[in-house]
Amino acid sequence: MKYLFHFLIFIVLVSISSCKSGNRTLKDEEREIRDYIASHPEYSFVRKESGLYFADIVVGDGVTPDSNDRVYVRYIGTFVDGTEFDSNMDSAKDFRFYVDKYEVIEGFNESVKYMKEGGTAIIIVPSALGYGNINSHFDPYTPLVFTISIKSVVVI
Repeated sequence: MKYLFHFLIFIVLVSISSCKSGNRTLKDEEREIRDYIASHPEYSFVRKESGLYFADIVVGDGVTPDSNDRVYVRYIGTFVDGTEFDSNMDSAKDFRFYVDKYEVIEGFNESVKYMKEGGTAIIIVPSALGYGNINSHFDPYTPLVFTISIKSVVVI
């Protein structure tokens, strides 16, 4: 009987915890994005056709990356509440990837195509352009915020 009681408590706790993350909806995500934009009037976000929100912080004066070019970037990734989940700012090396080669999430890839070498931008990546709605790393419908600086572009 004692084991049955513990098993039932375990099932209830698992159910509660799974409901918590499973309750997020697209409406929650849209509200969080609207709230983030409203609370950051210093940025002039533009909603792109894909759903990505983009704002230049510093407009670069170099080349704009194109398909297949290799870009070297510095970035900080946060949730809309400001909690950092990833960054290479403390690394000795820039993060590098090839544009349009599916090496990064779609929103990150798209954003560098609006930038120039030497530029810095802040972007809001909705889950559809990020890690999706079924992912082991983030709750469903979690928008991500990245501040990205393009350090160099190798034109291929």
